[in-house]
Amino acid sequence: MVVDDSATSRIKLTAAIQALGHQVVSADGGAQGLEVLRAQDIDLVLLDIVMPEMDGYDVLRVMGADALLAQIPVLVISSLDDMKEIVTAIELGAVDFLPKNVDPLLLKARVSACLEKKRLRDLELEYLRDVDLLTDAARIVNETDFNPARLPLEKVNERSDPLGDLGRVFTQMAGEVHRREMAYRRQIDLLRGGMLLILMGVITGLYPALSKILTGTSIDNPLGMAAWVSSITMLLGLAMCLVRGNIPKLTWKKLRFALIIGPFAGAIPQLALFASSEHISGIELSIILAMESMIVFLFTTALRLEKPTILRFLGLGLGLVAVALVLRPVGDQAAVWAPIWLMVALLVPISAGVEGILMVAVPSEETDPWELVFLTMLGSSGFAWIAAVGMGATLGVSAMDQTTMTVIVLFAALSAGATWLLAVAVRKTGAVFASQSGYVATIMGVIWSILLLSETGSMWIWAALVCMIGGMILVRPKESDEIVKPEQVKRDVPAGIVKPG
Repeated sequence: MVVDDSATSRIKLTAAIQALGHQVVSADGGAQGLEVLRAQDIDLVLLDIVMPEMDGYDVLRVMGADALLAQIPVLVISSLDDMKEIVTAIELGAVDFLPKNVDPLLLKARVSACLEKKRLRDLELEYLRDVDLLTDAARIVNETDFNPARLPLEKVNERSDPLGDLGRVFTQMAGEVHRREMAYRRQIDLLRGGMLLILMGVITGLYPALSKILTGTSIDNPLGMAAWVSSITMLLGLAMCLVRGNIPKLTWKKLRFALIIGPFAGAIPQLALFASSEHISGIELSIILAMESMIVFLFTTALRLEKPTILRFLGLGLGLVAVALVLRPVGDQAAVWAPIWLMVALLVPISAGVEGILMVAVPSEETDPWELVFLTMLGSSGFAWIAAVGMGATLGVSAMDQTTMTVIVLFAALSAGATWLLAVAVRKTGAVFASQSGYVATIMGVIWSILLLSETGSMWIWAALVCMIGGMILVRPKESDEIVKPEQVKRDVPAGIVKPG
């Protein structure tokens, strides 16, 4: 850019620069020159000193105070021959001084030298910026969770010099570190989730035996018992919220969630469990409860939350074989209705599967797990009591004996713990993996039925148990999508660079 208030000098100098093969813009004063500098990419300024309003010194001062403009070289061209004035211009940032009637050869030499210095300075700044990017990437990898595909190294990796080689190797190594770290985290999450599932399975495994004990009392009121269990479970969830200093705020969004999940969380499965346990054995109930993992897999596959695989469908098939073995034809008249009650019992794992999927939709940062217990059982108890009153099946406290009250309270406490564990497990491992608690629940249910109810199963029951366990093993949880596999990271590493082992 040529800055000169004299039109004649400006045109003459512009023509001389163009003759050297360069593109030139011009400005008729210091203020206009600064505007052009801020609007366009200028590599060299040829600046007149003596100008009205804003002279060359003022322009140099403004440029020196701006970090970006200070990088642009300035050749001062003036008729002044006072050495003091020349020194002042150079002290203000000018790289050299030329007289107005400059020799064309000298002009060419000075312009070429300044442009070469500018080019080298630009390369140096670009190099330093790329070094900063690489340093920032190293800090990100060292201090925080990161995704190597999002490290700010795209431009660095495009370089063809050693710095580009370093950037590509660093990106590759960062991807490997990320993959290993996420694999370790997944193992830890699976271990923690596995412990939660074992505990949840031990608790829910007690359901069949307790249901048999409860229905074996003098009170034959499944709907009333379901209403009481849901209500006590709700109160336990509310109590835990208050102990933790978390008073539930019943917004319309939360109430709507409670109304949707309530029937599946308690009312339907408890009623089905209490009603069917009077007609089928605890071992058979335990095997039916294990269908939860297969049902959740079907639901999540239909909703495209999980990918169907041959092994998973094979596991589902084994589960259906197990149900078929339990529903095998029986000869005695007393057991003719058993298959129908087994179908009723299937409502328990179906409801549990729907409950787990609905819990996935609740953002973890919005609702505490104990608040989820309160909300789910709030909806459950509401539906149960409405149904009990409507059908005249309410159960008063005075009608309960001590055994009934004890089992109902114990069942409610176990239900509260199992619901809390489900809320935590779903958030950590997903609905499908959380449903694998049925694996433990089935085994523990069989054990509890043998210990508490003195039951013994036939060869068909044990064959069904084996099929169900095999099916749950095949319906395994999905792999984490957070792990960046090595092939996902660009590996454009030149020959001679040793790849990290």
